[in-house]
Amino acid sequence: MDSASTSTSIATLHKRLKALQKATTDLCRDLLQNPRSLLDTTNTTLQDRIEESLKSAEKCVAARQKLGDADAFEELDTMGTELWNVSIRVMRKLDGKAQGAQGAQMVQMRGRVLRVRLLAFYLLECSQGFSSEMHQNLIRLFKAALKAGRMALDHKELSWTSKVMDRAAQYHSCLLGTIKTLSHDAETTVTSLTCEYFTVRLSLAWKQNNIPLAEYMFSKATESDLAEIRTAEYTATTAYEIGNEMLGQKNYGMAVKWLERAHDILSRMEPLFLSEAGSELRLPVGHKLATACMKEATPESLEKAENIINTLSEDWPSYRVSIWRLKIDLILSKSPENPDLAEYAQVVRHMIDVVQLTETTFKLILHKIHDLVSRKAAEKACDCLDLLISKRLLPMEREDWLDKAFVTRLHITVQHQIDREEDAIISTRALLDTIARNLKGTFSPKSTHAAQALLSKASEALYHQRKYHLASEWCRVALHMAFDRSGELNHAKLSRRIIMCCIETKAYGMAAEVYNNMLPSGKDSSRSQFLLLKVALRTSDDDLALSCLTKISSNPETDQQLLYACVLDSQSVGNKKFALQALHTILDKLESLPEEAAANSCILLRSAIRLTMSEIEASRDAKSSIESLCCLYEQALQHAKKAKSKPLLMGNSVLTGGLGGRKLVFDKKEIDWFSRNGYNLALRGIVEWTPNMVLRILNVCTEFTKLYQEDQNTKAEITYRRLLCYYLAATLCIDIARHSETLEGKLQHYLLTRNHIEGFRSLFSDAEISDSNPGESMGELGGGFSKFIPELRERLLSLLPFDFESAAKLKNWESLSHLVEEAIILSPHDKTQTLEIMADIVLASVAPGAAVVSVLKKIVEYMLTKKMVDLKKTARWVRYAVQFALVRDPKSAEEMLGLAVECARANGKDAYPESELQWLTATTWNKAVDCKCTGDEANAKRLSEIALALAGLLKDPETLKAIQAYVIEGEIRLRSEG
Repeated sequence: MDSASTSTSIATLHKRLKALQKATTDLCRDLLQNPRSLLDTTNTTLQDRIEESLKSAEKCVAARQKLGDADAFEELDTMGTELWNVSIRVMRKLDGKAQGAQGAQMVQMRGRVLRVRLLAFYLLECSQGFSSEMHQNLIRLFKAALKAGRMALDHKELSWTSKVMDRAAQYHSCLLGTIKTLSHDAETTVTSLTCEYFTVRLSLAWKQNNIPLAEYMFSKATESDLAEIRTAEYTATTAYEIGNEMLGQKNYGMAVKWLERAHDILSRMEPLFLSEAGSELRLPVGHKLATACMKEATPESLEKAENIINTLSEDWPSYRVSIWRLKIDLILSKSPENPDLAEYAQVVRHMIDVVQLTETTFKLILHKIHDLVSRKAAEKACDCLDLLISKRLLPMEREDWLDKAFVTRLHITVQHQIDREEDAIISTRALLDTIARNLKGTFSPKSTHAAQALLSKASEALYHQRKYHLASEWCRVALHMAFDRSGELNHAKLSRRIIMCCIETKAYGMAAEVYNNMLPSGKDSSRSQFLLLKVALRTSDDDLALSCLTKISSNPETDQQLLYACVLDSQSVGNKKFALQALHTILDKLESLPEEAAANSCILLRSAIRLTMSEIEASRDAKSSIESLCCLYEQALQHAKKAKSKPLLMGNSVLTGGLGGRKLVFDKKEIDWFSRNGYNLALRGIVEWTPNMVLRILNVCTEFTKLYQEDQNTKAEITYRRLLCYYLAATLCIDIARHSETLEGKLQHYLLTRNHIEGFRSLFSDAEISDSNPGESMGELGGGFSKFIPELRERLLSLLPFDFESAAKLKNWESLSHLVEEAIILSPHDKTQTLEIMADIVLASVAPGAAVVSVLKKIVEYMLTKKMVDLKKTARWVRYAVQFALVRDPKSAEEMLGLAVECARANGKDAYPESELQWLTATTWNKAVDCKCTGDEANAKRLSEIALALAGLLKDPETLKAIQAYVIEGEIRLRSEG
């Protein structure tokens, strides 16, 4: 390029420099007036101005270097210096604000400050002439380039770093050319700057993944021993960062290499001359180097790691947690499969002894203790926790840490040391004693709850393993005075568990003592009362057991399952009497229990009935038990009727008395059980019990037979059973009525007798019709019912005298004749016992004469018309009837006498008893004479004729002759008088 064109270019450059000067002057003024504007990320105008000035300055620097312009611009130097200082102040403010800013926003603000510093650097370059040989300016620009390059490198602006380091390379080259002319101090400065320069280039090459170049730059950075301490520390820091990054990438060989380089650099320097940061760097370098060596896991590397750890232990205080961690890692690295857990635990104990407890170190210690547990060293872990609690946490009075450590201790004990049994209990109790002596208060409610939950879990596990003594001891540990802030519910729960263990070990006195020591609210709990009831049953304390049962049943919060448990436990110990009391208690509460509980009513009632029968069989005086049995059957009937009419919900299914495939509370099997067993008990009770008790059971059985669903296969059997119930009930009622001491009782049972007989009559009639006509509305009973009809007809006939007697006692006179007619229909031709009984009854009654005559007349007429009837017996009843009728109803008497004459003639003189004929003849003749004397000629005539007819049937003719003679004499007298 010729001189003319060069001059033109320089002139143009100067114009551009002046324009840059003007632009940067405004920018510098604004930034000096308001440095905080750099932190305003929304100010895009400022950002554009900085970027535009930076580009212009970069071009000017390149042009001046190309043209070799030697002119200086002091104004640019001043502005560059001021912008440099502004960037430093703002960066400090950013460092103070770093915690409060968002990540992306912070990056943007730092990037803007970086560009201000880069602009300042370029302005400084533009201000200096390149023909200048002053090494002071070169050193100044070299330092500025290194600082700007390091800042760009820290902000990962690799492009800008590369550009700035290219500029630094030129200054470094110039300084090397003049180094021989420099003073010793200047030479030392240049050497340190050279070391720093190569270190920055080292870091840049590393971040650009140019490993060969990085190796070269490290060798250049460390080839001189004249570098300043600060520069050497920077080199060591860079090597540490590279090694640490390699360690994170699991490239352990390279990590060891670079970390060793950092370690060697720091080791060559006297610790006293290191800066604070340099001194602190020694520990992380050693830590990472030891870690990398352990990761390599070769014998040589492990030995090297151990030496490094020992060195760190000597150089650094024992409270450094990282050193203890390294020792543990070394133990694990030496034998990953089977580490020395005793040595591991010893390190943890030393750590507990010496480290300063903070949130971080506390968590670290717990983590290592958990690691011991995971490696099956639970006992050693517990020892470490005991040391931590007793030696460090109790004096510190950190309740949160103490709670956490103690709960962890219990958790380890419960999960991993439960097999130690007695030893675990003793050590835990000893630890609690220590805590109680040294702790001013007690555990917090939260930790108390957690601890007691763990201990309860341990106790429960042992209880199910039938290790009752150990289970009880764990509960006693949970009730330690250190847990005084536990709630009443927890206290009661643990006490109950102890009582359960005492019951299983038959330590009933101890169980009672534990109960007495419970809090009042715990004592009143239904579950506590149940356990006390178990104790009472096993010690034969019936009064206490009854008291407990009363409290359980009266507690509105009691679950019915607990009452069932009372029954089962009573049966398990053989106390059937108390089991029966418990069942009665449940049954008394059955109405107040939820409807779902009604599903169990059948089971409860059947169980109560069986137990009651056992009591009856075992007792000589079982009157009260029989009364209870009757009540149970009546209660069962009430529930059966209720279940039939009212649907019950149980779970997701509907329990109802209807059909439709839904489950029944009182299904056919249940009804059949109560009906059959009740009937059998009634048969047994007829012999052994009072009639009133048997009658009550029979009434229940009768009602149960009405609850059966329509089933053609069993209808005949059920109908037959109901008829038998009616029959037995009627016989019992008549017996009770006869023996009742009060008139009201008599009349009531006579009425019940008639009702039962009417029930028998009606059901039998319908069944008989249904059997003979299958199409009737009752439905077909089945062919099996036909065989019962003769028997049932006889039973109905046998009931008619009871019905007749009851009607007579109730003075239902109009029904007597109907009953006689019914008996006549049902009686066999040769059987008159029923009619005879009816005749006896009516004669002994206070019935009106007409009613008596009517009954006797029907009976006599039936007897006289039946040839199969015994004439001797018939003649006697004719005599009774005629004798009664002659006084009250002579006409009926005449009719019966006429029938007697016809009967005697039809059967012959010898068949009818002679004495009866004589009596009839004499009585009739006397009656005729009486009528004659009273002037009743018509009756006298009729009776005389009957007497003559009767006399004609006599074997002795003298009577007939005498009557005839008297009649003739009377006729003659009448005619002569006429």
